[in-house]
Formats: sequence, C-alpha cells, structure tokens
Amino acid sequence: MVFLTLSQKVNQFLGPAMLRNGLRARYALGRGVVHDNPTLDNFLLIPLAQKLISLESREEMQQATLLGKVAPSWLERIFSRNSQDEEEDATPLVDAEIRVKVLERYLRPVLCRNNRWSEVRRWQFHPRFLKWARAEYLLARHGDHLQAVMGAFPSLQKTLQLQVRQRSFQKLLSGKLAMDSDQDVVDPSTLPKSSLLTKVLEMESWTGQKDTSATSARMKQIAERVGGQVLELRGGGLRFATVSQEADLSALSLQEILELAGGHVANCGPFNTLCEEADIYQLWTEEYVEGLGSYLRKRTEQYHGDTLVLDVGAGDGLLAKYLRDYFEKEFTSRKTPARQRKVVPRPRRGLPSPKTPTIIATDDGSWRVSEKAPVERMSVEETLDKLIQSDKAQQVIVLCSWMPLSEDWTTLFRSRNVDEYILIGEYDEGQCGDNWETWGNPRFRSSIDEEWEGLVQQDEIENEQFQIRPADTPKAPHQADGYKRHELRSLRPYQFSRFDCSVSKAGGTISFRRT
Repeated sequence: MVFLTLSQKVNQFLGPAMLRNGLRARYALGRGVVHDNPTLDNFLLIPLAQKLISLESREEMQQATLLGKVAPSWLERIFSRNSQDEEEDATPLVDAEIRVKVLERYLRPVLCRNNRWSEVRRWQFHPRFLKWARAEYLLARHGDHLQAVMGAFPSLQKTLQLQVRQRSFQKLLSGKLAMDSDQDVVDPSTLPKSSLLTKVLEMESWTGQKDTSATSARMKQIAERVGGQVLELRGGGLRFATVSQEADLSALSLQEILELAGGHVANCGPFNTLCEEADIYQLWTEEYVEGLGSYLRKRTEQYHGDTLVLDVGAGDGLLAKYLRDYFEKEFTSRKTPARQRKVVPRPRRGLPSPKTPTIIATDDGSWRVSEKAPVERMSVEETLDKLIQSDKAQQVIVLCSWMPLSEDWTTLFRSRNVDEYILIGEYDEGQCGDNWETWGNPRFRSSIDEEWEGLVQQDEIENEQFQIRPADTPKAPHQADGYKRHELRSLRPYQFSRFDCSVSKAGGTISFRRT
C-alpha cells in the first residue's frame, strides 16, 4: 500500500513534467512548425505521459468526488504555508467542478506553466495532443452525467456502435457494467432512437442548423480579453487565435485556454463526451438509418435494372449492416402479410414489386478500425475497379461517411461515372475530404500559402478576410463533371456528428447525382 501510494505521488509529478518537456522538444525539433508525426511523439514519450495523466487524474477525480472537495496536492502541502487552512475553508463543489479542478491541476503545468501565450504556441497546432486534451476535459466536465445515462438506459449499453472500447469504456462510465462475454452486452440489431439521445444527452435546446460563425464566437471573446484576435482563413472555415507571445493567461480557466487554442470544448455536452470516449464520428440512429434506407429504396425502385450500393471507407461496416437490416425488414413486411392470409391479394396500383439493392462495405484497413460487420478489404480505387461492371446495366450509388481530412475520393467516383454518391459528415468547411475538390466551396480554391500572402500584401490581417471574387470562381469540380448537389434535409434532425454542438449542427448528408 505504501509503495502504491508513493507511486501515485510520483506519477502526479512525472506525467505533467514528461508531457511538458515532450511537447517542448517536439516544437523545437520542428523549428516552430508541428506536423503530425506519431513516430516522433512516441520517441518523445508523449503518449506515455498522456496515459499517466489520464490514469492518475481520473483516479483522483473519483476520490475528490467522494470527498466533495479538491484537496491540495502533496507538492502544495510541502511548499504552501497556508495549504491546511485553504483545505479547511474549501467550499463544497458540484461533481463536475471537482473533476475539472482536478484535471486542471494536472494540465495547467503542461498547457501554460508560466501563464504565457508563448507556451500555448508549442502545442496549439499539435492535433493529437489537442484531441487528447479535448477528450480529457469533456470527460471531466460531463462524465458524471454520461455515467448516469449509461446506467439508466441499458439499451445504450447494448448498442453495437458503442462497443469500440467496450471494457475500458464501460468501466469508466458505469463501473460495474464490464461483462465476461461481449455477447452478454451487445445486441447487433439495436439502434438508439434520436428522441432518446436528444433527451438524455441534453440536446433538446441545440440548434438544428449549421452556423460556423457561432462556433467561433466564444474563441473571439476570449482572444479579446487577452489582447489578441482570431484570424480567419478560407472564408472563415479555418480559424486560429493570434495573441502576443507575452500575453498573460492567468485569468483564463482551463476551458478558456483550450477553446482559445482551438480545442472546441465550449458549447459541448455529454453527447460529445460519448463520441470521444467511444471514438465515434457519426452516431447512427434508428430514424436516420430508416430515412437513408427509404431514400435508397426509392432510388432502387425508380431504376429498371439492378442497383449496387458501395459503402467505401466503411470502417467498422455498421452503416452497410444496418442498411441491409432495413431492406430485409422492409422486404419481409411487404411480402409476408399476403402469405399469412393465404389468399391472392388484389394488385394495388402504384405499388412496385419489392426491390432491394446489393450493399457491399469495403475498407483498406489503414485506420485500424475494429470490424463489427462484414467488410471487404479493398481500397476505394480497387472497389470501383473490381465491383463496378461496365458491361452490365446497373445503377451504382456510392456511400462515404467521414471521408479522411484533406483527401478527395469523389474524383474517382466521377471518373467511374457512378450514378450517385452520397457523402455523410461535416461539409463545406469541416473535417471531411477537401473542401474545394470534394464539396465545391470556392473559399477553399486557393492554397493557404496563397491566401496568407494575399492577406499580407493587402494588409488585411487586422480587420478583413481575404475573399475570392465571384468573377474568379470557376465551376466546382462536381459541376464540371456533370453532377448536381443537393442535401437530404429530411435526415438532418436524426444525424448526430462528433463535432455538433449547441450553437451549430456540423454534420449533413449530401447527395451528388449524375445529370
């Protein structure tokens, strides 16, 4: 017991120190430019330091929650003369405040030990670290609520999509829910209802519209407090704070520091915490799958031949599985009643014979996503080459959920003359695909370097945004190739994306149909 206690005390100091020095070395080795490099991160022990902080802070959160207050750390007890008095006078805090205060004790020395913006610059553009810090903060802020929800609604525990990290996830959120067998927990046919998610995850007052300016409002307010500003590139699609190196951040809370650095933690709630912990980018719901399935059914019945639906970059394969389940259920419900009556039903005008598309999920496995349904191991290009039969009269519809950032697969779709491709996720200014090549957003036609140069030359950094003149804007790539875009708006209320928040619904379902 003494050794365990001593080990915990050492880790409380070791984790933040390792992480702070690792980020500092990472910044120095890159000469002030941080590119994504997981190998270098591992060499500098950054993931190990993050793991130590996660384990120790979460353990301390549980203890502090039971006590109802945050006790001074062992270092504070040694070096602070009034630590005992402060402990006795501590006012009771609610659970969320306690957890955040514990986390801040671990993270503050890492984020800005001396409360200067120059320290934030070392990790501001480190995506893996910022992603981890965001997840830790959301769990501290909303973890208690999420734990209560998971315990009160067993149907959510049985959802197959939430079994990405089943054992650690369940132990973390509900303590006693870890099972000896996965089959005791998972129900492959279970899909959560949108109404349930909206109610229990406190999203009833969230907007149903996309508003990118609203998501940056809080960042701008914080920047102004420390004498800085938020620079907007790509027509506002890319935002980051510019602050004086010596700006004092001592008055900012942990949430404000993360938000100012681009962590997107303001206006979030238990739903965002759920997505971070279960590593979900798109949470499928019963109504969404039924709506998308209904759309595909109509497209299938309108075509005289066979329809092939390809889910590319399918990851765990669940979307294709749920759509196959929908069509199986739909086919059965339209065929079985007549057989049960054992009479020949009268033909009903306008009701076509049931047709179901062939649905295939493919993924090259490069993201190492745990497979939960059948997925054929093929890249996007291999999928299009091997599965599309040019000599056969068939309609080809491609599905793609959360295309990787800065990659564009739609050029391949159009080069194979697919009849339609449907993109799911953040669009126009988000984290999916290339915002010009994929979505046709003219604000992203120029490169960032070109746009930055334009800002400098025109001396518009302080007050204005660099805009592309409408006369200079060519046709979007999909328009030039003969495809027409439209949003499947009826699905929007039932679509839940990882970075949705109370002031903006980031995700959408966009169809591009060949004309």
